[in-house]
Amino acid sequence: MNYKGYVYFIQCDKWFKIGATTDVYGRFNNIQVCNPFNVTLFHVIKTDNMRLTEKLFQGMFGRAEKRGEWFELSEKNLQYIKSGNYSKRIIESIGDANEPLTMPELIAL
Repeated sequence: MNYKGYVYFIQCDKWFKIGATTDVYGRFNNIQVCNPFNVTLFHVIKTDNMRLTEKLFQGMFGRAEKRGEWFELSEKNLQYIKSGNYSKRIIESIGDANEPLTMPELIAL
């Protein structure tokens, strides 16, 4: 089964949602519409196995989970997400698709 897609990190105040989708822009809009607060797209990772990559990040930050897929991440956690210097398992799950994307690039998808 093909699980290519994206793992996204969406910020709402001090909370971060870690999720997976094939349509980041659509998912972002859905979360914004369903949320009374402004949300921002903090980071997106293109991956060959979005389900596994999502699971690995959620597991890594499990102690910071507050509700569902929402996490209270530290500055160190956020730097790690942005760094791209991930664990071997995360890099393997990302595969050849590893390339950070910006919102204009996502809109074009």
